[in-house]
Amino acid sequence: HRLRGVRREMSKKEAPGVIVLDISTRFIKAGWAGEDSPRCWVPAILIRKPEAEKKDVKAAEGSPYIVGQAALDFLQELHKAEKDTDKLKIVYPIQKGRVVD
Repeated sequence: HRLRGVRREMSKKEAPGVIVLDISTRFIKAGWAGEDSPRCWVPAILIRKPEAEKKDVKAAEGSPYIVGQAALDFLQELHKAEKDTDKLKIVYPIQKGRVVD
């Protein structure tokens, strides 16, 4: 229980570890310092659906974007079904550790 305005030192067991983020063009990786590998890999990909280009798209139809693992899954399904992906706008919004348009 934490009391307002009262500060106490945390024991080593209670203290959270240091989180390490590796932000690269294709993936964002996260984990704890001192561990051998990241615990989490998130694809840094964004897809703009072709119907989002139309001006009559309503907000009720959901987001015009697909991001992360859902975007990779979406592309995989399109490839399996041998559907055209040329009309999709596929973006890797992180370049050299910075978010770009």
